[in-house]
Amino acid sequence: MAGGFEILAAAFIDEPRIAESFRTGRGLGWHEHCACLFSGAERFFRPGYNANLMSSWIPSIEGVEARLNAGIEVADVGCGHGASALICTPASLIQEVALGLGAQAGEARLKAVTEEAGFNGFRRAAETPFNLVFEVRP
Repeated sequence: MAGGFEILAAAFIDEPRIAESFRTGRGLGWHEHCACLFSGAERFFRPGYNANLMSSWIPSIEGVEARLNAGIEVADVGCGHGASALICTPASLIQEVALGLGAQAGEARLKAVTEEAGFNGFRRAAETPFNLVFEVRP
């Protein structure tokens, strides 16, 4: 719950930049937000990751759990600090790809990015009210 207050603080801190973005139409990049947004999001969502990742999301993607335990390379294409990747990949190598493409990017954009990278097997494997889990295969 404390992370939610950090997210709220970020909204107040970022308010002048957000208002200016609306006035000018310039927009505000995800990376331009106050750092407490990111730490707050991690603290807020981590309990959900702890409750769902290994018990339901990872098992919904055939063969992935065994591969994670064996130490495969994982691309963390998200919008946070990698908390979810760290929970489900303790034996694996996490590859930071520097693309802020969390659920806010939209499923169509996420699918397009994976197709541009040469993948064609894209499906929604699991979801909660705040998270989408996609399986992407070559």
